[in-house]
Amino acid sequence: MTYSEKVNLTISIIAVIISIVTTAITMYIARKNKALSIEANLNSKQANDISMGALENAVSDRINNSKQNYLNSGIQLAKCKSELPENLNSAQEDLLNAHILHLSTCLENSWNAYENACGQYIDKKIDQKRFKKNYKQEIKQWVEDTKDDTYTNVLTSRYRAVIRVYQEWEDIENNDD
Repeated sequence: MTYSEKVNLTISIIAVIISIVTTAITMYIARKNKALSIEANLNSKQANDISMGALENAVSDRINNSKQNYLNSGIQLAKCKSELPENLNSAQEDLLNAHILHLSTCLENSWNAYENACGQYIDKKIDQKRFKKNYKQEIKQWVEDTKDDTYTNVLTSRYRAVIRVYQEWEDIENNDD
């Protein structure tokens, strides 16, 4: 074997060794990247679950607070009415009207809280099964007990998410029978 052939053989062996090492390194990096990708996806899912839980808590708090404010306002209005004489002077009328306005505002805030929650449900930003379990009866009662078409009229209401969720759940219930 000539010197030139030995050099070519040595270069070929080195090239094969480099190729094998490069392939091994590439496979190692690919496995490591896959493991990191899986870990990142798990972390992302955990962060998403935490975020969803925080949103669900915020929705629940807003609904509960708005209902409590509405209830307290109704109690204050009833107390005010019971303490006022039958024939009201101007100041007493103003006080009564302020209580009535406050009750109306609290009712509007409750509807807004439900509208926001139902919007989150429709957009799938909260756990739909848990939301339905927690609020199905409440939303049904809320919609069915409301006598004012301003809130429940399908064509004119600003609270379309509430109505849509109510109709969806009631339609499912009617179709299951």
